[in-house]
Amino acid sequence: MYRRFDSRLALSLSESLTLRIEAIHTHAVVTEVVDAQPAASFFAPRPSIGRSIVLLHPARSLVPLGIVLDDLSMARRVGETITLHCADLTGEGVDLSMGPVHFDFDSIRISRKIESIRSRIDSFERDFTRQKISERFQDILRRIRSNDFSDSNRLSDSIVGLGIGSTPTGDDLLTGLLAALDSMPFFENAKARLHAEFREIPITRTTRTSIDMLWNASFGYYPEALRDFVHALADEQLDESAFDRAIDRLERLGATSGQDMMEGVFRAFCLKVGDESPALDH
Repeated sequence: MYRRFDSRLALSLSESLTLRIEAIHTHAVVTEVVDAQPAASFFAPRPSIGRSIVLLHPARSLVPLGIVLDDLSMARRVGETITLHCADLTGEGVDLSMGPVHFDFDSIRISRKIESIRSRIDSFERDFTRQKISERFQDILRRIRSNDFSDSNRLSDSIVGLGIGSTPTGDDLLTGLLAALDSMPFFENAKARLHAEFREIPITRTTRTSIDMLWNASFGYYPEALRDFVHALADEQLDESAFDRAIDRLERLGATSGQDMMEGVFRAFCLKVGDESPALDH
């Protein structure tokens, strides 16, 4: 029944979780933990109660605190509760941490991968709202590039919660940005600041699903498609077709979430190589 799941679920729980269905989408069901037996905490100090767990269609890639099920038909109506028996987590537990990544920047900058990503991002549709969010994101990037953290303004405040969907555009850009920064031994001040900010975002600022996505990112855990994309970007031995599959897989994440995360990763990479990416400013 449970094909694949975030390995932290098996490590953190010993009996059962009661989940209340919060939203039903075509390929995913968002639930909220309303009871845990025995009481469990995924990350101190935030308790498991109130945390979102996403049940996913077999065709979808894994997300933090997600479970890929053979059948989503058990989730029939919003507000219903279902029980997850932890003894049934017998499928594949997946570690969604970023893990070690090594970039050869001298090589990767001239590789066809970068042009493939640039071309793909240039093809994404951007309405007025997404364009404005992108402009604010550029301001964040400028602060990171210049190591400008002298004022009291939070680095992420200007775009958190902006956009539509269960994970708004601004949050997806930030998640992609931190995923890339976490994979590089640079911009340590920015990383520390974002990790801290992602753990303190008020629930009123964005969606519950996004709060959990950012919280997971603050501990280094990312959607599988995003994590694999970053590793594929770093892997100089990966052939072009395999890298294109990694791009496709990330782009299919959500309606536009994968696109926005991809842009976040790309722009973070451009911070390191000194590329202002004029082709993306449209």
